[in-house]
Amino acid sequence: MHIKRLESRIFWKLPSLSVMPNGVIIGAVKPNFGHSEGASGITSLIKAILSLERSTIPPNIHLDTLNPQILDFNLTVPLEPMEPADRRQRVSINEFGIGGANAHVILYSAAEFCGNIQKSRFSESVDGAKLLVVSAQDSKSLESRIEQVCDYANKFPGQLCNIPFTLGVRRQHLSHRAFCVTSSKIPLRSSMFQKSCTQVSPQLSFVFTGQGSQWADMGKGLLETYPCFQGDMLRLESALKGLEDPPSWSLRQELCRTSDSRVTEAEFCQPLCTAIQIGLVNFLASWGVRPAAVVGHSSGEIAAAYAAGAISEKSAIILAYYPGKLAKQQMGLEEMANIGLSSEEVTPYLEDGVLIACRNNPQIVTLFETLGSRSHITHVSHQYIATKGTGIYMASEQMKFLRPFYEASLVGHLQMNSHMSPMLSSVTTAMVTDPQELGAAYWRRNLESPVLFSDAVSNLLKEDKAHLLLDIGPHSALSGPLKQIFRSHSLKHGPLYIPTLKRCDDTSFDASCEVQLLSALGLIHSNGAIVDLMSVNGRGQVVTGLPPYPWQHGTRYWNESRLVRDWRLSNEAVRQLNPGTEGFTAKNVLFKSPLVIDEAGSVEIITSLKPVAFNDVMNSEWYSFVIASHDGNVWTEICSGQVRAGAEHEPCQIKIPRYARQVSSEKWYEALSELGLSYGPQFRGLQNISADPLGGRASASVNLVKQHESH
Repeated sequence: MHIKRLESRIFWKLPSLSVMPNGVIIGAVKPNFGHSEGASGITSLIKAILSLERSTIPPNIHLDTLNPQILDFNLTVPLEPMEPADRRQRVSINEFGIGGANAHVILYSAAEFCGNIQKSRFSESVDGAKLLVVSAQDSKSLESRIEQVCDYANKFPGQLCNIPFTLGVRRQHLSHRAFCVTSSKIPLRSSMFQKSCTQVSPQLSFVFTGQGSQWADMGKGLLETYPCFQGDMLRLESALKGLEDPPSWSLRQELCRTSDSRVTEAEFCQPLCTAIQIGLVNFLASWGVRPAAVVGHSSGEIAAAYAAGAISEKSAIILAYYPGKLAKQQMGLEEMANIGLSSEEVTPYLEDGVLIACRNNPQIVTLFETLGSRSHITHVSHQYIATKGTGIYMASEQMKFLRPFYEASLVGHLQMNSHMSPMLSSVTTAMVTDPQELGAAYWRRNLESPVLFSDAVSNLLKEDKAHLLLDIGPHSALSGPLKQIFRSHSLKHGPLYIPTLKRCDDTSFDASCEVQLLSALGLIHSNGAIVDLMSVNGRGQVVTGLPPYPWQHGTRYWNESRLVRDWRLSNEAVRQLNPGTEGFTAKNVLFKSPLVIDEAGSVEIITSLKPVAFNDVMNSEWYSFVIASHDGNVWTEICSGQVRAGAEHEPCQIKIPRYARQVSSEKWYEALSELGLSYGPQFRGLQNISADPLGGRASASVNLVKQHESH
């Protein structure tokens, strides 16, 4: 048996095949049947189907030695029957035979398609969460489509890893959309889908939480689920280790701490939250999700600047590291309280040592005061205090002497890009579009100044860049403030708030970070923004057996007016009343008035038919008809008479030859030559060629030329 070097070299150039254990298993049918001529490839197809049905790789006969030129191609030619073992049951058939078509066919086992075989090591990820999207042109079709997909997925559970790929990448996404997050372990139900109607070119903006959204082991799920997140944290740790005064702790270890977590301490909370946000931004970028604008709350501006493309991730983590390191040097803590009053309403209560730190929304401000002296915050009526606690506030008097050190520590560490997406500053409330504005002086102001988050978001809404607002952080801490801001603007349809992660101690499938992220992507996609679903779910196989689109036939799109309806053909009306009857017969036809046609306008004509009765209970086959016209003022009867279906005499039958078109042999072979099929004189044996153009048939006689004897 010979194995062609060219074909084998093609296989060898495929990287995934060249490193596969036991190599590529290769076989042929030529040793069994020889050349198949015009049926070339059919025998290989039959052999492949039998092999898949019996889950056995058949041996090859008459193999002596392999061509030495392909010994390094990692090929296996079985000489005994083999089991597929850990391979997917899939066969590729090459067809390059003379007289046949040059083609390649890939066959999959029916058992694999129906999910009745064990997972191979190449499909270990099928149990992971998948984002399943469906769409339709209207709400009724969407409901039907969801039911179709659920029925099909539950009937063929082995295809649940391929259905998201097919619907997400190989189907058009229509205006009415729905999504769900599922896995092969969970039966698909229509109640799992969230539905929405897409917006026209919605603007998606990112909003970043500041301190206060952190919680113990908030990065554990991300580190365990996503290897790329591990890589992000390694790069950030490397950036911190390169400093002159690096931390003695590891980002990955601190993100996974539980009972002994230190995320609430000033040294850790800001860099850990920023690291989570940088990882989420990288996730979203790899999935094709990019912001039209960004806004950050207090320290959240660091990750916002990175998401906008103004600074590098290395600069971002260094910016987040130094405030906590410097804050560790101060001796006291500060008391804080969220007050349910506007900044104007709370001002009369402020005394020395009490500052407005944040304007979170129009109705809530955050106050800070140094501990150790008489508490002035308690002078505010208790009915206005929402929450109380302690923390670090860089704008306080105790931290004042550290601010110059923070600005100086950033020198040489800020890597600015040449352009960026718009960023609404919670320091100035203005829109920043030049990365050079975000130098060390700006980040010192970020520490010193009150957080004008409410004003920054309000300006974002005025710029019309926030139809969808994605909250990026370890917890949806900005949900309440943002909804208050939306209500203050009296928006008829406020932006859709979408969290990326939520704090949850539950270990169920729905509470996992993977499901939360995919749910956020589902909301983004179903509301019309761009998501690269190929990157989200990965590549899969195209499922060709999905039910067709459920068209809705209840709505009639042909609105026929009375004027149009009157122009219907009477012959067609008679044919529909008397199917199978050709023609019609008229009698007693009387033309009473001429039909006057005005060139400047239109003429309305009505034709009415009424059955002619034999008696009180039976009608004849004849109909009385009246044709009338309307000139804009009055109706005028034009013609009347009687008509019935069927001609009075049988129509003349004209016999048309079966093969009516004659073609000369010369023109026939010239046409074939133009198509690339050139026949020499010895092969031009077709004579008396004729064709039936409407029937798609042709006939010819063959002139058998005496074969030349071989010598």
